[in-house]
Amino acid sequence: MEEWLSVREIAEQTGWPDKTIRRYIDDFPDFILVRRIDRILRVPKESVEIMDQIRYLYQKGWGKERIKKLLGDMHPMNIVKDTSVGSPPTSPVLTRGDLVSMKNLLFEMGEAYKQSQERIEQLEEEIRALRGTLEKRDQTIIEEVKGMNQTLSRVEAYTERKRGIFGEWFGRKKR
Repeated sequence: MEEWLSVREIAEQTGWPDKTIRRYIDDFPDFILVRRIDRILRVPKESVEIMDQIRYLYQKGWGKERIKKLLGDMHPMNIVKDTSVGSPPTSPVLTRGDLVSMKNLLFEMGEAYKQSQERIEQLEEEIRALRGTLEKRDQTIIEEVKGMNQTLSRVEAYTERKRGIFGEWFGRKKR
């Protein structure tokens, strides 16, 4: 279980003034998780290490925005769900790592979507080509059937005539 320290406990351990600790908490809320338990601000022990880094960077002459950028690259960002008055805040919902993972996942999903759209366009083009081929084939079949029907009609007409011209000249007489 996490160990939560009050501002006074942090000041005693580090020798920093209370106002400095509170300023770090106010200036870097995305990186220092704070809970108010029994009207006392409490900070997890891991956040004290972040405050130590902040103090070191300030001593090196860094500005607040530059420190925030560096912390953003090094540490998870705390996003805390808003709670009603009087109840302690909940644990962080998302960290910077979670956000980066979600961003990467969204990028991958976007790429997969683009590939899907391209594949759909290819398939639609293939369908159009196949429809054209089938229409040509159907037209050819219809023309062949018409030709066969004409031939069949001629054959039937020929067979109905029992006698041809030679039959009339040399053949038997009709009864």
